[in-house]
Amino acid sequence: MTEKSVFVLVRVPKCGSTTLSTLFREAYPDAHHFVINGRGFGYERLGGIEKWREARKFRRKLRKEIGSSTPEDAWAKIDTTSKQDDIVRGHFSYDEVKLHASAPKFVTLLRDPVARLYSDYRYTRQGFLNKPFTSKLYHSGRQAAAGRYSFEGYLDFLEEHGFSYGAFLTHYTVGQVGASDPAQFLLDNYFLVGTVEDLACFRERFEEKTGRTAIDTRQNITKGDAPAEMSAAARKRAEAFCASDLAFYHAVARQLAQA
Repeated sequence: MTEKSVFVLVRVPKCGSTTLSTLFREAYPDAHHFVINGRGFGYERLGGIEKWREARKFRRKLRKEIGSSTPEDAWAKIDTTSKQDDIVRGHFSYDEVKLHASAPKFVTLLRDPVARLYSDYRYTRQGFLNKPFTSKLYHSGRQAAAGRYSFEGYLDFLEEHGFSYGAFLTHYTVGQVGASDPAQFLLDNYFLVGTVEDLACFRERFEEKTGRTAIDTRQNITKGDAPAEMSAAARKRAEAFCASDLAFYHAVARQLAQA
């Protein structure tokens, strides 16, 4: 029996994940999309009502999208019901994927870690500021810090409370496999990798590897996202905070440029 393969889109938050999903939706209009999201990076650092609300939201989405009550059941259902070239997408990490009857073709987009962190700060901050006053009262975690502090104050909060957001890219795309060379692991184990900074090249590789047309699908561009908006001091802080991800990102980008 020929093994079926499915595309697994590892959608790193604030790394062109909507663009990635739309590109595959347009290129594979007949594919079924399975949407499954993890609990989110930093979930274990939440406490009290915030952690309870996140867990409840996670369970509700799982039931709505997959019709399952646990991640294990969801992956098993995807494994048995998916067809050739179906698409699994969501904000989950590489090692959360549990497929046995399906060969996963991993795909992801990376983004400069400092730009990603700053974009995430602005997105999270806006989400908090848009909440009703009563909802803001019980928020004391990362979202509240983004809403109440400057970018540098937000970095202080992340460092003081052990949020390892400086390893965000590696966490999602490589996971906890213990690879000695994460960049090489990524390139060896993924069907397709690209960067937000060079989407044109990513689309070219997509067309070469799939034989499908890749339209320009860039979406969710937040005006003023560029890290140039940061002060020199803030950027220096962010670069130090994201040191491991910066090394990972640049190593991948160099190899992609040479391919």
